[in-house]
Order: sequence, then C-alpha cells, then structure tokens
Amino acid sequence: MKSGLLAIGLLLLLPLILIIDGCNTRKENESAAISKSSTPMEVDEAMRNLKEDTTTIAVQGVVQSVMPDKHLLALVDIEEYRRCGINECCLYMPVRWPGTMPAVEDFVVVTGAVASSDSGLVFLARELAHMQVSAGRAE
Repeated sequence: MKSGLLAIGLLLLLPLILIIDGCNTRKENESAAISKSSTPMEVDEAMRNLKEDTTTIAVQGVVQSVMPDKHLLALVDIEEYRRCGINECCLYMPVRWPGTMPAVEDFVVVTGAVASSDSGLVFLARELAHMQVSAGRAE
C-alpha cells in the first residue's frame, strides 16, 4: 500500500520535475544567446587570455598585415592602433582565415576559436565581418 502511494506520488511529481528542468534548460540557452551577442573582445584582452580552446569567441581589431598565400592575417588592438599607428603596434594576434583577405587597416570582427599550429597558437576564424568605425588615429 505504501509503495503504491509512493509510486503515485512520484508520478505526480514527474511533470513538476520536467517543468523545472525545462526552465533551467531555457535559462542556459538564454545565457548562451546573450554571450554570443555580447560585445567582441579587443585584441589585447584576447591575447592576455589566449590558450588553445574550442570555445567560440569574437574578437575585434584592425588588420595589421595579410599573407593571402598562407591564409593568415594579423590583428592589432583598436586603441593601440589609434595611439601608435599600424606599423608601431607591438602586440598582434595571428588569425587563419580561409576567405577573401581584408585590406590592411580594415576594422574587422573575427569569430572562431584558438588552436595550436606549428608556430604556436593561432585564431581559426570561421567568420570575418567588417566594422563601421572611424579609422582616425588619436594624436
């Protein structure tokens, strides 16, 4: 008799458990959507935290150089570019991009993940979008 009541009680609780679990899943999905839509990282921030990771991130910067034959480009931080120009920037992020190369000094956002290469870590871009930003340098 008690086991029958226990079974009925569990069956009555099951829909409640599923509803609660569905709410948690919805919150996780909403959090993932928020993180994907958040502002891209700057190059300096990405370089400080650079490690091999399959997590998709977005990074914004200015194209310092391109090597179309190797499908590589170098991105520098926007603020550093504004302070010191394209050739004086010290820190750059290597990006492997299989598509059409942007021009030097284009402002772009790359989306992808970090991976190991023969020469160290490289950002593997799956998307590249041009930004509408003033290209002027701060004097």
